[in-house]
Amino acid sequence: MTTSARFWPIEEKDIPGCAEVFVEVFGSEPWNEQWHAVDAQARLEEMVHTPGFHGVLAASDEEMLGFAMGHTEQWQRGTKHFYLQEICVRTEHQRCGLGSGLMHVLCQDLTAMDVEAIYLLTARDGPAQAFYERLGFDANPGMIMMGKYLDERGTA
Repeated sequence: MTTSARFWPIEEKDIPGCAEVFVEVFGSEPWNEQWHAVDAQARLEEMVHTPGFHGVLAASDEEMLGFAMGHTEQWQRGTKHFYLQEICVRTEHQRCGLGSGLMHVLCQDLTAMDVEAIYLLTARDGPAQAFYERLGFDANPGMIMMGKYLDERGTA
């Protein structure tokens, strides 16, 4: 299926529609996450209010199709990096070039904003990793992601 889409910067008024897409996409394979609309909307609203926020929306004449969003961060030597926090495309429109289109528009925007690099977190060896590799991203051999869950007392 080929999808015709328009792309534009995300505004706060777009967040409820983005949350709907988010819940649909991340509730499906391969993620199978348990997002509720209210939680997804709160997460995306937090992102919109993060200093340096930038996002791109893809839509057809009929519906919102997907989005990419994150924020710029000050880096050394006066440069800026962009943390891509979320990108998703409605399941029935995946593998039609929309994700690549979102990333292309996002990269153009970021270049105009003098952003030097983009970084992100994704599951190892999954379809998302393969997608990013096709777009020229590399896994950083010198970095790892680390996490820790807290118990009810706030300790490990």
